[in-house]
Amino acid sequence: MNRKITMFLIVLCLGCNHPEDKIIIAENIENDALGYITKLVMLRDSSYVLSFIPVNATIAEPHIYADKYSIKKDTIYFLRDKQIKKAILKNGYIEFLDDQFKIKLKGNLTSKNSGSELKNYKDFSFFTYNKNFENIFKKGNSADLNIEDLEKIILLIQNQIKKSKYFYRHSDQNEYFKQCISIMNENNEKEVWVNCVAKNSNYSFDRWQTKIIKVHDGGDSYFNMKINLSTGKVYAFSVNGQG
Repeated sequence: MNRKITMFLIVLCLGCNHPEDKIIIAENIENDALGYITKLVMLRDSSYVLSFIPVNATIAEPHIYADKYSIKKDTIYFLRDKQIKKAILKNGYIEFLDDQFKIKLKGNLTSKNSGSELKNYKDFSFFTYNKNFENIFKKGNSADLNIEDLEKIILLIQNQIKKSKYFYRHSDQNEYFKQCISIMNENNEKEVWVNCVAKNSNYSFDRWQTKIIKVHDGGDSYFNMKINLSTGKVYAFSVNGQG
């Protein structure tokens, strides 16, 4: 389809409804040449429009999905769509479990509470454990973190930074964003994988909040670790190489 026609249809779909018809609006804006403007609009008639519009229209095509949805508790089911099947309302985001990304909520007129007691911990981003993360934890059930857990994580990260010989540019946990995936293991112990990304790195914009950052090099700007929060044990600690 012609690019101009495609863009026109996207704008038409997103703007043809009255504001009061829109019960959920979520949007991410990645302000870099390879980024996308991602927007989800959900309407009272159980229809939705999900669009991915490249910031640089010369290097990628826009994509749009439009169909019906249903909501049960905090879970959104996208009906008849083979690629995008399920998402959850959590921590101020809509988290797509099949594709491992989140969209930040801009408006929520449903009765579903997507807020979080952890909203003041602005250096943290939380991702729900599912089969796509079995390379991190082979087994486990998804578990939520609480304030006590986050304070313990902060302390243990700082301890690792202090005692490790691999940190030469960064000396404080406050210099990092933290991405967390947490589970309850088979011994009913809570564990968390923490992926740390330096705030002055190439990922210092909002993408760290919506996608797991994977970088092979970069030195002490990137490191990750696993913590058994029930025992306080830190393991699988890894700092990126220089490249």
